[in-house]
Amino acid sequence: VTGNHLTKVGTVAPFDTTHAYRRCDWEFIETTKRILKGGGDILKTAVASARDVGMEIHFYIRPEAFFAPFPYDGVFTSKFLEKNPRWRCRDENGGEIMRMSYAFPEVQDHMLAYIKELLAYRPDGICMAFNRSLPMMICEEPVLAAFRKRHGRTPRLPEENESPELLAVRQEILAGFMGRV
Repeated sequence: VTGNHLTKVGTVAPFDTTHAYRRCDWEFIETTKRILKGGGDILKTAVASARDVGMEIHFYIRPEAFFAPFPYDGVFTSKFLEKNPRWRCRDENGGEIMRMSYAFPEVQDHMLAYIKELLAYRPDGICMAFNRSLPMMICEEPVLAAFRKRHGRTPRLPEENESPELLAVRQEILAGFMGRV
């Protein structure tokens, strides 16, 4: 996981104002860099600031944030993504996708450890922002194994990649992860 705070589980994303064209982006980056450089904890600061003015604070997690967003994507990744290519998504043709797959228990365990770390800050809530995270899994071996178990055969790929049967298997695996959360 990449983030903008000190973390034992994740990787701190690079902060650079080179591509920051909005003033708020530049100010966020510079503030984050200043807090981190001074050894500060940005989440502790954010929680304290919210509490000081009587606001709730909810941490926003993009579950597929194992790499940095534009302009760093392809240049910067989390240590977890870099060290564990065997747990990445595979497309319907078997090609590796630059995303971690929630079909693997190890990926789920990593995210649960990260969430546990965040909960230590005592936020009012955590938002799992799936809207920017799909796909969470495609055709990795655990997905194919679950399909075989349910249907007694291997899915025909690439033809059945988006079939209701394969989508149901993916949904069941992801629902299992959310149950763990």
